Amino acid sequence: MGEFSIGLPEIGHHLGFVVVHGQRSKGFQALLHGIAAAKTKHEEDKIVRKELVSLKDHLRSSKLTAKQIRELLIRLIYCEMLGHDASFGYINAIKYAEQSALLDKKTGM
Repeated sequence: MGEFSIGLPEIGHHLGFVVVHGQRSKGFQALLHGIAAAKTKHEEDKIVRKELVSLKDHLRSSKLTAKQIRELLIRLIYCEMLGHDASFGYINAIKYAEQSALLDKKTGM
């Protein structure tokens, strides 16, 4: 094991992150699998662009629960991390950071 004996939960806890096990939604799982299966950067970009269109449509809905918004924002952040423009969701993240639950605040930040 050597220098890599520390696990991800321990690293996350050490850095002050909330590590939640087994909480990925089917939508996020599908996004991850689609990106992992992409053979080229062009295919990956196509998948992410399609996801961003879907996220934009979903975030326009006024009938979303806090849990649904959190899920959409996590997927949005992931797309942003891959280098795609997700600025349309920034206002949703700011509003979500105003939630009373700490996990919700951290997701929106």
